[in-house]
Amino acid sequence: MPANAALDQVTVLVTRPAEQADTLIKRLQQTGASVLHQPAIEISAVTPATPVISGNYDWLIFISKNAVKHGLQYLDIDPEKTQLAAIGKATQQALSENGFSKIFCPEQGFTSEDLLASDNFSTAQISNKPILIVRGGEGREHLKQQLQQRQAIVDYLDVYQRQKAEKILSNEEILSADIITISSQQGLENLVEMLDPLTVKSMFDKLLIVPGTRCQQKATELGFKQVETAANATDDAMLNCIIENI
Repeated sequence: MPANAALDQVTVLVTRPAEQADTLIKRLQQTGASVLHQPAIEISAVTPATPVISGNYDWLIFISKNAVKHGLQYLDIDPEKTQLAAIGKATQQALSENGFSKIFCPEQGFTSEDLLASDNFSTAQISNKPILIVRGGEGREHLKQQLQQRQAIVDYLDVYQRQKAEKILSNEEILSADIITISSQQGLENLVEMLDPLTVKSMFDKLLIVPGTRCQQKATELGFKQVETAANATDDAMLNCIIENI
């Protein structure tokens, strides 16, 4: 089958935020898929409550590419003094595109747990070291708690917020999809909350593509019957997982 026909006659529902969906949508269309877009999350910038002097920190940890997009304007980074860490390859790429070359990113995985498994963030390396986590508000507390247990001094810089997006597709349009792609656990929960119980029950029979085991476990708990896990949340990984499972 030609590459541009790999998903011929397949309809894929993309749920990425509006400003992050274009590349995946175009690549799906290039493989022959029909694409529906129903954002599950809306991203909006927030202004930090207090100014940050980034030179006071040994590490700046960027949680996502949204943290890079909305956070760099508040940071005056000297790469010779402050080390940068990225959770996930997409976050690392966003930092690279902004001119940074020395970026620590775990070779495998794209979660806080993968970052914490690195020797760079062992107690011996970070004890009494100041660390700034650049993130969206109301994110998981796990990373901060674990760093503090390793005796690091940890602050947050909240630069964006995630909200449930407005429903723009009808229930019928959503159920016309053969495959549903999800980028995060919050996006999955938001999508389910958008729909009435009968539509949700029908959606549980669809093939669901998710990034990571936490999202896969949540999908199974909710009732999805066909859940496949991509290597990560990047466009490449999501597309490959779809093609491998049609």
